[in-house]
Amino acid sequence: MVNGVARKRRRWQELAGALSLLGLFCVVAGWATDSVRTTSQSVRLEVTSFGRPVAGVSISLEFAFDPAALEAPRPFWESRDRKPDHRAGSLHSKAITNEEGYAKLVISYAAPDRTWGSTPPAWRDETGKYYRARLKDEHLDDEIIILLNPNNRVQVIPKSKAIGYELAIVTIGDPTYRD
Repeated sequence: MVNGVARKRRRWQELAGALSLLGLFCVVAGWATDSVRTTSQSVRLEVTSFGRPVAGVSISLEFAFDPAALEAPRPFWESRDRKPDHRAGSLHSKAITNEEGYAKLVISYAAPDRTWGSTPPAWRDETGKYYRARLKDEHLDDEIIILLNPNNRVQVIPKSKAIGYELAIVTIGDPTYRD
């Protein structure tokens, strides 16, 4: 009887030791992976006026909002202390259109990220989110909200209504981590 009790006690001690080591590993791994990573994504835009390319237009993009952010649950690996607007550290992307009316911008933002992979997960993709685009040249100084989807086009009619512009998103690159 005493031998059976001692055996059970020893098993419980071994189990408690294993669980404490597992708990310590989880805490250390959780702290080690709770880092902030910067994600970048390239966007190619085109500005035209009556079908002709417009050169020299200054374009800037800034995150406006994510329509799915209010209703989508966060993945378990994402930090729970993340603010709803995780683009607080985002950079304004700026570029000037070339002779063919094209401009290439890079959207970058830093956010808590607990993933271990070398490429960002699908939920870090900016496709399908709304951005505030500001277009500026000698005839135009306007700001619009545009959905970041390939082949999406928006008519921009300046306050002077002298010349109409069209802003088109030509391509959106895959998200990558920027080190």
